[in-house]
Amino acid sequence: MICMKITDASWLASVIFLFLSSRSKDMWHKRKSAVQKLVEYQTKQEEGYTVKKIEYIKQPTEYLCGQACVAMLAGVSVEDVVAVMENDKGTGKKDIEKALRHYGISQAKTMTKADNNTVLPKVCILKVLLPKYGHWILYYDGKYYDPEFGLTDTLYPKARIQYYLKIFIDEE
Repeated sequence: MICMKITDASWLASVIFLFLSSRSKDMWHKRKSAVQKLVEYQTKQEEGYTVKKIEYIKQPTEYLCGQACVAMLAGVSVEDVVAVMENDKGTGKKDIEKALRHYGISQAKTMTKADNNTVLPKVCILKVLLPKYGHWILYYDGKYYDPEFGLTDTLYPKARIQYYLKIFIDEE
């Protein structure tokens, strides 16, 4: 028996459609195969990828914190991420999601509201508010890979966490 968490309504609708449209025994076997492929795809999306090592990258300009976070996760240069995002200025959630997908990095479907007391997942990208601007920080295994302030064990004191985007990884 396959147990899974169904998180996408369109995915569930596809599975239901495949079973309901099965009229003959032969058709049912073909549909069953298609459903198994959908299950494998959904499982792959939730399994994530393996993080071997994170190399800290300082943001090259004041506007590239989001690109630097993706670059650290993907193991590529900030310039690479800028090209993928088609953006060398401040980034939004959609820019980051697009780049993560491009590099095959699995992520939660939505950002999770949080604050400085929230227990964070092992890997996530934090959306924080600083006194004069918004900022992105990569959090990995208890460390803050802050593209502006460096690699630290604690969050920059004036930073206020607003949201996080969970990154799915395989444990080794």
